[in-house]
Amino acid sequence: MVKYRWVPPSYRYVPASKADCHDFATNLHSLCSPNHSTFNKVWDPNARIAHHQMKKIGLYPGSFDPLTNGHLDRLKASFRLFDHLIVAIGIHPSKTPLFTPDERRIMIETVAGPLALKAGVTLEVRTFDTLVTQFAKQVGATALVRGLRDGTDLDYEMQLSGMNGSIAPWLQTVFLPASPEDRHITATLVRQVAAMGGDVKAFVPKQVASALTIKFKKKR
Repeated sequence: MVKYRWVPPSYRYVPASKADCHDFATNLHSLCSPNHSTFNKVWDPNARIAHHQMKKIGLYPGSFDPLTNGHLDRLKASFRLFDHLIVAIGIHPSKTPLFTPDERRIMIETVAGPLALKAGVTLEVRTFDTLVTQFAKQVGATALVRGLRDGTDLDYEMQLSGMNGSIAPWLQTVFLPASPEDRHITATLVRQVAAMGGDVKAFVPKQVASALTIKFKKKR
C-alpha cells in the first residue's frame, strides 16, 4: 500500500500565484511532486504555528473525489467555527478513486487555502485510513464536521453520530446544512456528468472543472 506523507500541522498556508493555479489544471500530476515550485509555495515550513494557541480544532472527513461546491460551502461555514480545520481525505483500499489522494489534496489547498487565510483560520489537509474517531484523537480534534443535504442524510448521519459518540464521547458532531443552491450536488453525480462530457462548471470550482476535463480526456 502506498503511504502518503502527511503535512505537518505546524505549517501555515501561503497562497499560490495565479500562474500556479493555472498550472494546477493543466499539469496536475507534476504539481504533486514535492520538488515542484508550487508545492513549496503552498506550504511554508518557516511559518510555525504555536499549537497551544489553537483552541478550537475541527475535523472535516470525506473522500472529496472531486471537491465540489457543496464541500466548499461546508468549508466556508467551518472557517467561521474553528481556529484550525483539518480536512481529512479518507483512503479506502477497496475503492478506486478518480483522483489520487495527492491530487485531491492539491485541489483542496488551491481552492480552500486562500479562503482559510482570509478568514484567519489555519487549514491542514491530511489522509487517513483508520476510524475517524481514532484519527480525531490523533490530531487533537474535538469536533467532527458533517454536511446535511436532506432528510435521508439526516437519518444516516444521526446513526453515525450516535456510533461515534459511543466510541468517543469527547468528539462532538457538528451538522452543517447545505445551502439551497448546493443541496443537489454530489461528487458521484459530478463524476458521472463529467465522464459523459457534460458541463460541470456549475457544480465544482473552476480549477476542479478543468482538472475533470483533462482527466476524462486522458481516459478516452
